[in-house]
Amino acid sequence: MAARVAFSALWLGASAMTVVGQPTSGPGTRAELPADLDQARALLAKLDASFGAEFTPSFTIVSDVKAPIVKTLAGLAESTLQDVGAFAERLDLTVSSPRTKMTVLLFDHWKDYSQHASEAGLRVDESVPGLFDQRSGLCIMFNYANSAAVAAKRDEIARARRALQEADDPERMRHRVEGMEVRLAQHEELINTTVFRHELAHQALFAFGLQTPATKDRRWLCEGLAMQFECAQGVNRYRLADFLAIRRKQGGISLRSLVADPKLLGPGAADSASAYAAAWALVCYLTVERPAAFSRYLRALNETVALAASSEDREIALFEAAFGRIDSAFESRWRAYIQSLVDR
Repeated sequence: MAARVAFSALWLGASAMTVVGQPTSGPGTRAELPADLDQARALLAKLDASFGAEFTPSFTIVSDVKAPIVKTLAGLAESTLQDVGAFAERLDLTVSSPRTKMTVLLFDHWKDYSQHASEAGLRVDESVPGLFDQRSGLCIMFNYANSAAVAAKRDEIARARRALQEADDPERMRHRVEGMEVRLAQHEELINTTVFRHELAHQALFAFGLQTPATKDRRWLCEGLAMQFECAQGVNRYRLADFLAIRRKQGGISLRSLVADPKLLGPGAADSASAYAAAWALVCYLTVERPAAFSRYLRALNETVALAASSEDREIALFEAAFGRIDSAFESRWRAYIQSLVDR
């Protein structure tokens, strides 16, 4: 459980704070990290008095959101970090050790979230209530329960409840309203959990040195890696469903274009859902079926940091040097593996 610290306490120094949470060790975990107090103070100085700071073993969460939601986010943060660490250990990847707690900024109101993101030069979308800013190392989140989409659904449910007494079949109507409430709660939880874990995965991958300037413009790789952690365990059914739907779309996704063209997953992309699903599927296949080659590929990328603006031909050459030619045989193996996940 996280411990809340008021704004004024941060000015007293670390000795004034109580950090709750057992120091951890083992796969995917790190010992208790010190908080970056300068960063926390700077953030709180810019925000109003409703914001406070929560401390977990590995994270500082600055927010104005109610305690239960912060507690949920704290749990997601620690579990995502552990999952990323376990992933790195499984692939025998060399990782860096974070020097301080990672910082998450969680807003209760869309206006504040969008304004903060805009000042940082970042684009936001209410349907995706979170982002990772690699420049600052911050995860910036919005409480999706306060989104316009959820508010509209709540209004719809409220109208349906008011109509109960005048309904021809009140019992049937009551079941319908209760079903609407359950589906809305499930939708809120799904969006918050998957988006939060996705952005927290970016943050953890960056802290461990697995997401670097060398991978920043290789969006299939950055996003594909983060999507491996959207679900706490098992297959990512949501991305799997999106991937299986690609075949029903005319044209589909070119694997060579996915690897070489970052714009396929960039802002305003024509079919970003398909591109993201393909990126998830490609990283999933490579890390499970070709783990040693994937490790070599990451190392090769980190040795070419100065070539961040690589040409498309170079991107293909780097990929094929690690995994072999991108041809029909490669695509067949890749698609067969993803298809095999359906029955797991």
